[in-house]
Amino acid sequence: AAIINNLGGIAGFGDTSGMGRPYEWPDLLRVAGWKLRDGRYLYAEQNSSGANSRSGNFFHNTYSQDEIKPEKSDAAMGVDVIPLPDWVYEHRTEVLNAWRPGWKEFLDAIPPPPRDECFDKIAFRTSMNSEDQYLIIGGQSWGFHGHPDANAIIEYTDNKRYCLFDSGYFVPQTIEHNTLIVLRDGMFELVPHLAGLAAMSDFDNIGMTQTYLNDYNGANWRRNIVWNKEKYFLVIDEVEALKPGDYGIRAVFRTLSDDKPEVGKDRVRASYRSQAFNLLNASQAQLK
Repeated sequence: AAIINNLGGIAGFGDTSGMGRPYEWPDLLRVAGWKLRDGRYLYAEQNSSGANSRSGNFFHNTYSQDEIKPEKSDAAMGVDVIPLPDWVYEHRTEVLNAWRPGWKEFLDAIPPPPRDECFDKIAFRTSMNSEDQYLIIGGQSWGFHGHPDANAIIEYTDNKRYCLFDSGYFVPQTIEHNTLIVLRDGMFELVPHLAGLAAMSDFDNIGMTQTYLNDYNGANWRRNIVWNKEKYFLVIDEVEALKPGDYGIRAVFRTLSDDKPEVGKDRVRASYRSQAFNLLNASQAQLK
């Protein structure tokens, strides 16, 4: 359920169609509800997009039942850390293999974070209502049909609109994701396989995480997120150079706008479907 956004779609990690097309994933929640006899999965399935339009789907028809009723749960609310499966970590050089010549050898040489600090996804939400906030961070990059999502903000929805968004089938390049690009001596290197979770807290009104990528083009990158629940997200990126060189940093935040976004000295304002989204810059970096 963590990968289902508050608009009822699927968060766009890897090769997915734009705007959160669900494919058959939500129907797997129906299977889980039947197998585990747990109505929380059925509630999540009912809140996914296309819940009433998949009557021709195998899973939808085969696992239809009326014994288990949908049950709303707050168990996955707040800051929800989804662990990285053991088999992914143990076989990461095969599971997270990159598809181009030379990439695999380069990525395999980067030491991974400790096993107990790795994660698959981290979701932030107080409810599944479309008016409320939903943000998800990726914990892994590459793999079959995978994208460079480790330590990136995969998606952010609020007020019935997409605020940050990188979904799409043909968006494999790092510049097409809500991430940080580290340049050293004018050169870029691939995003490492796995991100780590250094710290997290979840209180009634505030949630916080610190995630990281080590040995990313000669630098360590820590992404700190402070969530003032249902008010704003504060993102603080820290980069520590490990090797000598001339470094350049580019923070990428991709949004949607019906018209050309308004770019000011310290903010970007984008209006989509009559809902405004403001991206404020608290640093001295130039907005483009």
